[in-house]
Amino acid sequence: MITKTYFNVSQAVISQDNVQRIAELISLKALKMLCQFLQKAFVKLYKGLIQDVYYPTTTFSDGYDIVQTVICFLCEYMGKRMDTVISIDKKGKPVDIKQACFKIVNHQVHKYTYIFNKFRSMDLPTEKEYVAPDKLQEEQDYSVVDETLAKMNLNQGQQDVLDCFMNGMSYRKAASYLGIAVSTVFRRRIKIQMIYNAL
Repeated sequence: MITKTYFNVSQAVISQDNVQRIAELISLKALKMLCQFLQKAFVKLYKGLIQDVYYPTTTFSDGYDIVQTVICFLCEYMGKRMDTVISIDKKGKPVDIKQACFKIVNHQVHKYTYIFNKFRSMDLPTEKEYVAPDKLQEEQDYSVVDETLAKMNLNQGQQDVLDCFMNGMSYRKAASYLGIAVSTVFRRRIKIQMIYNAL
């Protein structure tokens, strides 16, 4: 096992020496928080990332793709501290580099879990599940979905709820994940449905 020295990510200054370690720690922490929802996709990513970080081999899991995305983002802010404010969110609250990294991880995880839930498993199929290559459908074009979402013009709260449902979360799990009441999730889902029906 490779031991990694501990340092405070919030106070760290981003450099070539520590950018990978910062990205790994943030990704691990974000995935660990998501594992409380007990979705197989979250747990699979987290376990894979633990393996990649602490027991490295020649191949990497899907979880390390998230780390690489965070590294690319952090490279834009070389020489800055992680608690440097880089933007203001829609509610007028400052967003520092560390918070932005967590948002990137969440976005990447939701993209992964959407694919995971859509296809049920990223593992090789068993004999029963195997489909001959000539029967496989062409890769789907999601441009229509993207256009529809753009036309719907959802606010951030509605978009968050929609993302949760697209990732297979129940009302209760979505409410817990977003830190809002179940009734708020229900109300936003109804509003999303009304907007969609009006198109």
